[in-house]
Amino acid sequence: MNTKSSLTWCEVMKVTYSSLFIIALLLIKPAVSLAASSPHQIYIDTGYAELKGPLGKDDTWVTNVGYSYFFTPFIGFDVGYTDTVISTAEYVNSLDETIEAGYKGFYGGARIEHPIRNIGMLYAKGGLSHTTLEEVNVTSAPNTTIDTSGTNPYFGIGATIPSRMQPNLEFSIEYNYQDLEGDYKNSAILFGAHYRL
Repeated sequence: MNTKSSLTWCEVMKVTYSSLFIIALLLIKPAVSLAASSPHQIYIDTGYAELKGPLGKDDTWVTNVGYSYFFTPFIGFDVGYTDTVISTAEYVNSLDETIEAGYKGFYGGARIEHPIRNIGMLYAKGGLSHTTLEEVNVTSAPNTTIDTSGTNPYFGIGATIPSRMQPNLEFSIEYNYQDLEGDYKNSAILFGAHYRL
């Protein structure tokens, strides 16, 4: 009787270890299904940003529209356009004049993705951005505008999760940092959609 129950115990252990081994293989298996099925991807990201400058910091809204091309399933490059289209940051200078600041420009750089099991992708990107920062004194009549342009670094880290309804659609969240002209810096939390062509 003890032999029969120990044999059953051995069978249970074999099934348990086999199941654990299969589960472990599935969890550490590269997520090839998440790799780029097409090397072309377009995306739009938008979200809350904090624009810091010599007069302080203020909130604004940033939108990025871009294109990615992947050389390998997980390595590619990004190009795109960035703009503070909805709102600008507002500051008050030492003369009690209201200054509105916003920027727009083009960017390009590298993008690296890493699969997270079969859940989604983590990614990092960075490169150079050529932006024009516009400062408008809205207190003076007529308004005076100062534009400064330059090329500065940017980087972003984020994650994408594929849509269950559309296999080529992914949703993203990203932290993005960008240096700007005139001692301005921008930090943003962006939400977006990426579509593989």
